[in-house]
Amino acid sequence: MENKINLLELTQQFIDTELQGNADNVQSKNDFLIYYLSLKIAQYVNIDDINQLKDIFVQYCYVCLKYSILPSAKMYCILIGLDYNAYNEWRQGVNVSSDYTLFANTIHNTCMSLIENKLSNSEQTRVNLMFISKAVYGYTETAPIQRVERIDIQVNDIKSITNRYGNIKAIESSDT
Repeated sequence: MENKINLLELTQQFIDTELQGNADNVQSKNDFLIYYLSLKIAQYVNIDDINQLKDIFVQYCYVCLKYSILPSAKMYCILIGLDYNAYNEWRQGVNVSSDYTLFANTIHNTCMSLIENKLSNSEQTRVNLMFISKAVYGYTETAPIQRVERIDIQVNDIKSITNRYGNIKAIESSDT
């Protein structure tokens, strides 16, 4: 069966009809774009055709990246009319073939990699992306490993302490 879904063409149609030809507004209207595309492709999407779903995902990523939008698994699910809970079951391998599990994990990893790339290659601090990377993709902040130095001197050996740590400035305390 020939794939009747061409997201790039439909996106251009969206720009022409909904944005009066102004492609600069696509990024700010990206939620609307996804719903528009979803309505246009709903009758052609076959959830049982993994190859079609893969093709739609590739097109979805292409359209998003062309217009500086970060693709997300949730918006992809909206696009194809798939419940997000079903997508999560696919990722976990619940009642689906390994092809679906691999595909769902590819979606997850692709979206995660694109956020990581955006964070890594941005001059600005992107707090919203850092939050998403933590909340959705499980990133964590790791503190530098603190070096613990073992002190092998006797407590009553003041001269050894002075010799070893004499160059450290005293920290004054206001505690009485």
